[in-house]
Amino acid sequence: MRIGWAVIFLACLVSTMFNVEREDVITPDECLRDQTFIWTASINAYLAANRDLTDRYIIFCSFLMDFMLITAFVLWFLYWKSFRLLIAYMLFFGIRGVIQVSLALASLVLRTRSS
Repeated sequence: MRIGWAVIFLACLVSTMFNVEREDVITPDECLRDQTFIWTASINAYLAANRDLTDRYIIFCSFLMDFMLITAFVLWFLYWKSFRLLIAYMLFFGIRGVIQVSLALASLVLRTRSS
């Protein structure tokens, strides 16, 4: 079953990537085309216009992430005996925090230098 899905995926990938006779081929001036961003442009415009809804959406998504993390820890405590999940979460969120702080500091430094 896995081999079948892999073959179907690779066939779709090859048929879309190497079909140079398409009309939507990326030009040399265009480095990257994000199709999901193009498909969700109307939703993005709506959320940009309604900041209150955007803030509520961010809070709701953060709640769901916290709920997922707490649920995973409870399930680990009750059923699992391996520390791999805890180590993976600590590494993921630790590295994510370091990257976020580094990018925030870099943007702050760039803003102060350009002023």
